[in-house]
Amino acid sequence: VQYDVRRVSLCGSSMGAYGALELASRRANYFSAVALIAAHYDLDPIEPLVTRLTEKQEVPLWFIHAENDNVCPFEDMEELMRRLKARSRAEVHMTSFEDTWSSQGHCADCVAFWARPVVPGALALGEELFHWLAGNSNQFDVR
Repeated sequence: VQYDVRRVSLCGSSMGAYGALELASRRANYFSAVALIAAHYDLDPIEPLVTRLTEKQEVPLWFIHAENDNVCPFEDMEELMRRLKARSRAEVHMTSFEDTWSSQGHCADCVAFWARPVVPGALALGEELFHWLAGNSNQFDVR
């Protein structure tokens, strides 16, 4: 199988996003973009993570998170995103929304991956997210 090593992206949801943050922070310049869906991160302080994600690499990050998430608090990821955005030379942004279709507010996968809204009026970023992930490439050959 052949693939373009400059276009290896990473995506994780909930605890998978925790793993994606750790992996991206430990493999500088390996990933071309990282999508973090309903992310969780509980290692305190978070400053070492911010440093690893910003000092030796320029990886674009897109956080997608419900403001009413009762499993992985929105405020924690909003703060992490702000710190990353202040220090990163790459694109860092967050899309937030209110989850009106699940009991815990933790069903961000529907927003991130689906092409059509789960309920009328909801966000559906699937096409946009996949286009963004595929459209990013890094300048490093990490072979």
